[in-house]
Amino acid sequence: MAEKKQLPDYLDIIECSPCGIIVSDGNQLLLANQAARALFCREVQAQDASNKTIEHWLSAEEAMLASCKNKNKESVLLMVPSGRWVFASAKSLPQGRVQAAYTICSLKPVDELPEPYKSFIPREQQSKYYKKLMAGQSSLEIFDFTSNSMVNILNVIAKVAHYDDTTVLLLGESGVGKNVIANLIHKLSNRRNHPFVYINCGAIPPNLLESELFGYEKGSFTGADSSGRTGLIESADKGTLFLDEVAELPIKMQVKILHFLNEKIIQKIGGKRPLEVNTRIISATNKNLEGLVESGRFREDLFYRLNVVNVTIPPLRERKEDLIRLIDHYFLYYNQKYYLNKTLGDTVLQTLLSYSWPGNIRELRNIIEQTLILSERDVIQFQDLPHAFIEKLSSCQAHHEEEASRINAKTAVMAIDPDHIRPLAEMQTDLERKVFQALYKQYKSSYKIGDLLQISQSQASRKIKRYIKDPGEE
Repeated sequence: MAEKKQLPDYLDIIECSPCGIIVSDGNQLLLANQAARALFCREVQAQDASNKTIEHWLSAEEAMLASCKNKNKESVLLMVPSGRWVFASAKSLPQGRVQAAYTICSLKPVDELPEPYKSFIPREQQSKYYKKLMAGQSSLEIFDFTSNSMVNILNVIAKVAHYDDTTVLLLGESGVGKNVIANLIHKLSNRRNHPFVYINCGAIPPNLLESELFGYEKGSFTGADSSGRTGLIESADKGTLFLDEVAELPIKMQVKILHFLNEKIIQKIGGKRPLEVNTRIISATNKNLEGLVESGRFREDLFYRLNVVNVTIPPLRERKEDLIRLIDHYFLYYNQKYYLNKTLGDTVLQTLLSYSWPGNIRELRNIIEQTLILSERDVIQFQDLPHAFIEKLSSCQAHHEEEASRINAKTAVMAIDPDHIRPLAEMQTDLERKVFQALYKQYKSSYKIGDLLQISQSQASRKIKRYIKDPGEE
């Protein structure tokens, strides 16, 4: 009879399992294997798991917590801190003849399952996860998104957030919510319990920017604080520094920021010793940084250092699915803030939904607040909208009609002179050059040109560089 093989210890088997496994007694976390620790971004060793409570790991995951404490088998779909969606199944374990409180929970990432399972992640549930995470934010901010573009962006930043030293560059028009996305990256990261420091690079005079960012020692210059000052970079130690309007940084300051990113060391004005600072940099701009690099107004090496991961947040006009939720959110917020009980008439709602919102969420928020404050009726009609906004609507409509007439006139069938026929590709290039030169002369914006031609901003930017010498966005 063959000798029965000695199996390894069951704890070793669980530790090596590709499936995440958590064992608890309802309150105390008894065991978490390597796969589970990776999903929850925890560095705790297997033997130290018993020192942590189940709430310590799962307090932000209510469904998961309920699953682990429930004596009946239950499966839930949720996002874990690593940014991955998992199926979590829990079942209580009997011990001998007595039904013990021990619960084993298995975690299987959806992206490791066959393709059909991935469709089980509803956009509403993903949106709810971010909304719950940002519950402590101002009521002005909203994460109730359902558009594919925003859900995809939020899933990307959920993944990159846990790579704590990776720089992120947020791109997009003014008012799309880049500062809110930056804050979300911080809250999703392992730096969440440390400072999130915001600085608008365009709002501080260039001669003060270095002292604000790097700080100074006492007596460094005339007018300096007698006790010196801690710079914003040092204030963000172990946390996140958000450089908004980064394109406005003077060249001299760009050199210092690049040195800090490379060495993680700063030196205060008047200081004699360098300081080591561990902070993550997130930057944002509504400018075309690549164009600024080509024109010599932004350092190429800093651009690539900031642009490790870039996220372009689409304008509001490209995500109409989110617009109705934003309108509802801000009407509710300002009604509550000013003790009002006003509603929107159908005509007004359709007007707001059809408008292009060049100022994005910031413009939408301001118009709704003005409308609620100034309107005399409880049911708001078109004439209750701010007068300046109505004039803007009329101007936009007239402009679109003029553009449509111009395009129709130019695309009318023309007589062809056989003596002037050229290769088709050459004629197409010539027409494309004229179109981009004319549009750029009028708008000076790759975002606007991309919108008019229904192409992406980056595609419009490349065409501008090809056909126009030294383009620079205003």
